[in-house]
Amino acid sequence: MARVIRRKLRREIRDDLRPHCPDKLDLDFLQFTWSWSRKQLQELLGPSRRYAANVDTLVLRYPKDAAHLMEKVRLWKEDRFC
Repeated sequence: MARVIRRKLRREIRDDLRPHCPDKLDLDFLQFTWSWSRKQLQELLGPSRRYAANVDTLVLRYPKDAAHLMEKVRLWKEDRFC
C-alpha cells in the first residue's frame, strides 16, 4: 500500500502501463491493494503447487529481490553462453 501511495505522490510513471492509459489512484484500487492478503496469494499459487508439486516456487516479496535475481540470471547467461 505504501508503495502505491508513494509512487502517486512522487508522480512516478509506471513502465508497465500501455500508452494513453493513465495510472489512476481511486478508492476501488486502494481497497484492492489494502485487502490483498496471503489468502489471495495462496489462491494464486495453489494451482501451480497442485499440478507441479515437484517444482520449487520462488516468491519475490520486494523489488530489490527481483532485481537481485535478474542480475544473477544475467551473470549466469553471460557465463554460460559467452
